[in-house]
Amino acid sequence: MQKNLWTYRTVRAFGAIRTPALISALVLVLSLATLSLNACTAEQSQTRVQSLDDMATARIGIFEGSIYDQVVSELYPDATKLYYKTAVDILTALQSGQVDCMLVNKVSADRVMREVSGIRYLDEYLGYEDLAPVVSPDKAYLRDELNTVIAEMENDGTLADLQQKWLYGPVEEAVMGEYELSGEKGTLSLATGSDNTPFALVGENGEIVGYDIEFMMLFAERQGYALETTDMNFAGMLAAISVGKYDVAATGITITPERAEVVLFSNPTARVPMVCLVHEGAPEVSSGPLDVLGRGIQSTFIDEGRYRLLLSGLGITLGITALSAVLGTALGALFFCMKRSKLRGLRVLTSIVDRLTNGLPTVVILLVLAYVVFSAVPIAGFWVACIGFSLIFASGFSETMLVGTNSVSRAQTEAALALGFSRGEVFRLVVLPQAMSTIVPLYSGQLAELVKGTAIVGFIAVDDLTRASDLIRSVTFDALFPLMASAVVYFLVIWLLVAGLRGIQRQMESGRTRRARQSMARLEQGAPNLQQEAGRR
Repeated sequence: MQKNLWTYRTVRAFGAIRTPALISALVLVLSLATLSLNACTAEQSQTRVQSLDDMATARIGIFEGSIYDQVVSELYPDATKLYYKTAVDILTALQSGQVDCMLVNKVSADRVMREVSGIRYLDEYLGYEDLAPVVSPDKAYLRDELNTVIAEMENDGTLADLQQKWLYGPVEEAVMGEYELSGEKGTLSLATGSDNTPFALVGENGEIVGYDIEFMMLFAERQGYALETTDMNFAGMLAAISVGKYDVAATGITITPERAEVVLFSNPTARVPMVCLVHEGAPEVSSGPLDVLGRGIQSTFIDEGRYRLLLSGLGITLGITALSAVLGTALGALFFCMKRSKLRGLRVLTSIVDRLTNGLPTVVILLVLAYVVFSAVPIAGFWVACIGFSLIFASGFSETMLVGTNSVSRAQTEAALALGFSRGEVFRLVVLPQAMSTIVPLYSGQLAELVKGTAIVGFIAVDDLTRASDLIRSVTFDALFPLMASAVVYFLVIWLLVAGLRGIQRQMESGRTRRARQSMARLEQGAPNLQQEAGRR
């Protein structure tokens, strides 16, 4: 009897644990297991690439859109090229053995070697990179001004001092100077990517600092400009500059002939060697998984107040989601009415919108809106994202409403019309209340997809939750903790959102049931009176 009672209580205890809690616990266990393996592994694995000759048949990690793609194609045509969105992703792949080596400039390589054990670069150089700010094609005068200031800074030693501070000294000890920007000649819009240390990175107070940032501050001070800095993904940076969305871009950008055809480069502000980075195996680590866990939490959330980046990114993600959901719902209701309209032109228009939103990747829609449709309009990436996601959400929601209303029997509509109700009253009082049981579950799924879809807004200069995670990874060189933090936050936000909508649906269903019971009770109360009246007749 006691054994059966214990079994019953155990089952009840596990049954009380909701699915999200079980999933979260599983994620935590897997994370700790991964940490344990990373922390306690003592085996040494020898890298395949010991010299530049070994790169001929190696798997080489390439930063997407970088000059290294061309270098590998020219020098090692038989090598396997694997492309990654960020340098941190390549480094993670290098540590896990997915690639044999990666190409990077020596300045960045020196910093990686200081931060990550088991990483080194080959003694031989593959060549040199000339780095320079990029200017919008219609602002040749700005390039001339940059060249003048670069020449002045080379002559007075300012550029050499700047390079020594940011490029050749410990970037952790570098401090931005104080500058007074008068703004007499207007404000320059500067595009940069703060995930490219030491050229641009997020400082202790959340501001963007680095070699290129301080150079542009010096330039603006000497030339009488104010500076407005926008942090964005490198993949969309050159596209934004080429259409004149920003005046200047600076974040360790390499001069290439192909890029020079679409944008204007100033004279080089730095010349750095290209090196091959390899991984020689993880060293022995005496600390246990809990110590590694503590260090990961410290570096991801506490050091330099990096939790503020995640909170700010979460706010941006929630803001885009909320505004897009509200605007998309209203616009979707309008699209729904247009699809039911007798006017063929309105139906064709909504059909075109549906085909575009369903036939194009979301990131392409956002890039077209940001750098084509609104290229000449000074609109922030946040609002471009809201517009794009509102259109996409509206298209889906209009289809959801069609599915919900079509699930209601047409006989009920005809019966209500026969009783003298107008079509508007039929839809509002008969069709829509019944369709909500179908619409709400589909709507909650759309909202969940909307939250997840916002993870790509970094391409149009929006620092959302995913972008904040990428920025932290670029500083700590740790992929696990920032990604796990963003994954848990996304999971909780979506779970709470869906749970809230399901709660609303249950309230609606219980309300309909309560109203039905009240109607039945009134009918039962009135039944004797009806019978008496019939008897008198």
